[in-house]
Amino acid sequence: MLASRRASYEREELQRFLFEHVESYEELELVVLLRRERERDWSPEQAAAELRLPAASCLAGFEGLEQRGIVAKGAFSGTFRYAPCSVELAARL
Repeated sequence: MLASRRASYEREELQRFLFEHVESYEELELVVLLRRERERDWSPEQAAAELRLPAASCLAGFEGLEQRGIVAKGAFSGTFRYAPCSVELAARL
């Protein structure tokens, strides 16, 4: 019973996080990609090729995630990297 209650709580936390921080499927895919490849900067075109999504959707996704503090501008022009703006946000991701 305790395991069931914990699983339910974790699902609710995930749903709340997604509702608060991720606005589209493309953004979710970008978060997963960038978190997995934390040391790499990604251009929208590179992410699009990796995820098989339109580059314009990736650019819009990166911009939205940047506004919500999940990604930041990369070292090279037009790139983005995984960079949660707080320890709490990083822990939730």
